[in-house]
Amino acid sequence: IFHPMLSGKFDNKKDDQGFIIIERDGKIFDVLLKWLRNPEQIDNRFDYYTEYQFEELLDEIDFYQLNDFRKIVEEKMKEQVKKSSNLSYQIIEEYE
Repeated sequence: IFHPMLSGKFDNKKDDQGFIIIERDGKIFDVLLKWLRNPEQIDNRFDYYTEYQFEELLDEIDFYQLNDFRKIVEEKMKEQVKKSSNLSYQIIEEYE
């Protein structure tokens, strides 16, 4: 995960003690960390993600180069978009 950061590919910010500062979204990092700890257990919070939240998550996944997780999240995103589309269609039908 951190190989690209440590390889010199990026211009890393460091604190006064020489530690690399990672300025990324902590809430999203929690999701990534949970997946890294247990890849088989997919968090059901994806059931409530908006398209924007999925896009934010995918940006972080790309940053950390978690390609396997990307595939899972893309599939969850497709499922969520399909559910949303079906729900919108049902609501429209009810008002017609």
